[in-house]
Amino acid sequence: NNLRVIARTSAFSFKHKNVDVREIGKTLDVSTLLEGSVRKSGNKLRITTQLINVADGSHLWANRYDREMPDIFSIQEDIAQNVATSLRGVLTNEEKEAIRRPETTIVQAYEYFLKGRQLFHQLELRESIKYFRKALELDPEYALAYAGLADAHAWLYEWEGAKNTDLVAATTNSKKALELAPNLSESHSSHGFALSLCSKYDEAAQEFTQAIRLNSNSYDAFYYYARLCFARGHMEQSAELFLKASEVRREDFQSILLLGQVYRVLNSDKAEDAFIEGVKRLRKYVELNPDDIRALSFGAGALLEIGNRDE
Repeated sequence: NNLRVIARTSAFSFKHKNVDVREIGKTLDVSTLLEGSVRKSGNKLRITTQLINVADGSHLWANRYDREMPDIFSIQEDIAQNVATSLRGVLTNEEKEAIRRPETTIVQAYEYFLKGRQLFHQLELRESIKYFRKALELDPEYALAYAGLADAHAWLYEWEGAKNTDLVAATTNSKKALELAPNLSESHSSHGFALSLCSKYDEAAQEFTQAIRLNSNSYDAFYYYARLCFARGHMEQSAELFLKASEVRREDFQSILLLGQVYRVLNSDKAEDAFIEGVKRLRKYVELNPDDIRALSFGAGALLEIGNRDE
């Protein structure tokens, strides 16, 4: 629970760039880097990985895997376990279970799911839906793909027209994810998000609480639960949840800036510090992602809050 992983949108901004590990670590505010490469020839894979200590550039762990494509999940599990063990020591049975991959998932379906998630985080929502559906065509019991599909439709409903078809799709797909994987945090957070859009606040709160119980580092659960509490006027709880989200993902600017807004409503003297921290994160994020319009608009509002009108 004490490990924090940087979001791929920030980490992957260094892809194909020849930057010193110390500089990357400083920019991302991390002490350890996992880097590697994947080569594919037909059905064969060669994966190289190395875990690097940012402070001195030393290798904490390294390995090379020459396997077949169907072994991808066991490779991922092995890498995750070795990295976690290198950083934390001996893992508990519960921690080992948490990193176990769904070995029954078809590899091609998994690839479609990953493409869907990447497009989702880039806010290419309609394109992400296509890939989640492709994943489900190959594997109709893929719970994570249903959760991803639900999230994409929920975002479309919230930001692009509030069409009832998107709300129904968000609710239906999140329910399916829950049926297939009731012990998956993502299933509960997706269903909670859909329920909150239906104004079923008590039910949504129960889902978010369960999502957090299953994964105490679930950014989505904390973030969407905080928004739910804000909508209900539960400002103190909203502040606590936005703060937790900002701690789980310390490079995230949204949660800390929304926390600042909640503090403003509460007339708290913590508001300005939250906005200053949010602007700090935004500057770093925009440096890595200069074309992110949403980040720029967030930044403009935050700068206005702290009186920096010219910037």
